[in-house]
Amino acid sequence: MKEEHKEKQSKLLQAKDQYRKLLEESKITSRSTFKEFCDKYGRDQRFKQVLKKNDQEHFFNQFINVLKKRDKENRMRLRKMR
Repeated sequence: MKEEHKEKQSKLLQAKDQYRKLLEESKITSRSTFKEFCDKYGRDQRFKQVLKKNDQEHFFNQFINVLKKRDKENRMRLRKMR
């Protein structure tokens, strides 16, 4: 039982890592939507590895939040330079 759980966790982490790589390689911006991402990359094997739609959307939203934060920091930095 314990081995099965570890294996399941390992697969989930691996799937999440591959999904994150897909997000990084895709040309999405902080304004991209999950639906747009699904339409464009839904057939990619890395997308399909994360089996639950809720997990896919959650990981996507986490990534978008990082992009938004980075964009905001860049805007603030540019304002200070002026």
